Amino acid sequence: MEATKVKRRVLVVDDEEGVRESLRMTLKEEYDTIAVGSAEEALETLTSASADVVLLDILMPGMDGMKLLEELRARNVNLPIIMLTATKTLKTAIEAMKLGAFWYVTKPFDVEELRLHLQRATENADLKGELQKLRSEVRHRYHVGNIIGRSPKMEEVFKT
Repeated sequence: MEATKVKRRVLVVDDEEGVRESLRMTLKEEYDTIAVGSAEEALETLTSASADVVLLDILMPGMDGMKLLEELRARNVNLPIIMLTATKTLKTAIEAMKLGAFWYVTKPFDVEELRLHLQRATENADLKGELQKLRSEVRHRYHVGNIIGRSPKMEEVFKT
């Protein structure tokens, strides 16, 4: 009996309905996709639903993608965000990466390339989560309070 594979959730944030629908159709086999048309809708959606990765357009009316990127980073530093844009300026790509974007893809995008970036983003997030968990376990396990010893030398070590 095969275990059912849980689909990862992708939040698509793009003001162009055609792009949202195209991404939804392209990714429907591998991902559970939530598509919204604005940064404000994205923030509202993330209050009630989680996402494993975000595909985020840069140029949108209202709050733009760069501002939303900053807001999402402030809320969850481990959430991978892949920026989507029709603009091919290196300056924007560098700025997005400095703000914490996982990757930067220009429109029109190659579907297989996008799938690869999504896979890498989720794998990277999984590894970061596992690393945090292991670090926490190590800190707990090797905390000074877990050391047993009552000799004067050990008590001196505990004081430092």
